[in-house]
Amino acid sequence: MSLSRGRDEEMYLTSEARDLRVASLVTSFNEDPEMVETTLISVIEATRGRGDVYLLDDSTNINISRELRSFCYTHNVTYVHREDRKGFKAGAINNVLRSLRGYDVIAIFDADQRPKRNFFDDVLQYFSDPDVAMVQVPQTYSESPTLVAKGSTYKQEPFLRLIMRGRNRRSAFSLGSGSVFRLSALREVNFFDEESITEDAATTIRLYQRGYKVVYVDTPLIWYGEPPKDASGFISQQTRWALGYFQLLKNLLRSNLKAKVFFDFVSGFFYWLKEGPLALIELIAPSVFLLSGLPL
Repeated sequence: MSLSRGRDEEMYLTSEARDLRVASLVTSFNEDPEMVETTLISVIEATRGRGDVYLLDDSTNINISRELRSFCYTHNVTYVHREDRKGFKAGAINNVLRSLRGYDVIAIFDADQRPKRNFFDDVLQYFSDPDVAMVQVPQTYSESPTLVAKGSTYKQEPFLRLIMRGRNRRSAFSLGSGSVFRLSALREVNFFDEESITEDAATTIRLYQRGYKVVYVDTPLIWYGEPPKDASGFISQQTRWALGYFQLLKNLLRSNLKAKVFFDFVSGFFYWLKEGPLALIELIAPSVFLLSGLPL
């Protein structure tokens, strides 16, 4: 299902936006080196002439680290490896951002999310508006070899195609990959939130509190992605997202967000409440009544 861009989204790449300097960050943790290397090649092509590529590799497997380091050396990619995993993904990104100089925007890609060559042609134009702190594109999951992977992919479609499109310039948020941030805006909010599992959404809330806008561009600018392939991976993914949203509630209640932004994020909390604890109760309750002999 594809939706064309509305008239309000028609913009042009101004000379100011065209000259923005880009740092593309690829994050990796014990991923298949071949997959990471293929992603890096895509990121290199998309970033060419606009900036530089960094691999933030937190891998604990020394063989993976050694291979990726070698690949980066031969392809002019800056390889960054930490001895500890403080802050996990957010910590790895912040570790680089705090010393990054000479760039205007940073783009973040997971190890399996590969941008098309025209990625920045489509994205940078929105930064012509100084109030735009971030641009997000939909993630893609093209590698679905199992029924669980296919189900996971289909489950994401309504969110990516409808919900996030409706939240464009209203309450859209970073999805953790395919996100492009104005670096100066990130500095204002002290970079990424390392206390939340869903650091992407938590950091976006900080940007909204500063009065910034977030643009969601429903355009297929990512051409590859791998969803969870088995039930264990799917449950782990959904649990992480749910827990992250529960963690956000405290921040939301203390925030000074506009009402429409606040309620959009709170609705996400109730979604995960329904999909998590309440769904579990719905599954258990019939068995409890049947086994206990209580009348229904």
